[in-house]
Amino acid sequence: MPIERHLSTNALNAAVLAFALPVGVALFILAALGRESLSLTARTMALTGTAMGTSQLDVGQEILKVFF
Repeated sequence: MPIERHLSTNALNAAVLAFALPVGVALFILAALGRESLSLTARTMALTGTAMGTSQLDVGQEILKVFF
């Protein structure tokens, strides 16, 4: 895998780590074990961002009350 791909994957992992610590740590552990994937990181970032954005809405908070 080219170095540029490793760097971009780690940069996205660091961005996820900044706003969702457990998810970011999990992605860094996968990268350390040699299972890093740029597409997995990008999808995880999108899902985490969507969940965090939705949780800021009134409807999202009601949905979270149902689950937690």
